[in-house]
Amino acid sequence: MLSATNDLNNVSGLDNAANIIVELSDTEEPFLDDVAACYTLFHISALRRLGWILENFTNTSGLDQLIRISQSSNIKQSKLSTYKSYSDRIDAKWSLDINERIEPDV
Repeated sequence: MLSATNDLNNVSGLDNAANIIVELSDTEEPFLDDVAACYTLFHISALRRLGWILENFTNTSGLDQLIRISQSSNIKQSKLSTYKSYSDRIDAKWSLDINERIEPDV
């Protein structure tokens, strides 16, 4: 799991981070309850990125709790890529500016 001080981009780019998330989501081990239980340890932006990647690149179900957490934050919007400027592509469900294209290899 990424630490609160790490960003997905520090894992050699968002594509590679998405690859890892996709592969981990394919395991039989349930993990969303664990994510929801410890979400306060991480910046809300990390949770939003994780949820968005899970929704768009995996068959993970049961994201409702993460969506509620994301939408309840005082931080109104996060960027998918912290190193890029804001765009006009907003995913309102995740309060996430989709300012980079992600293409996982898996």
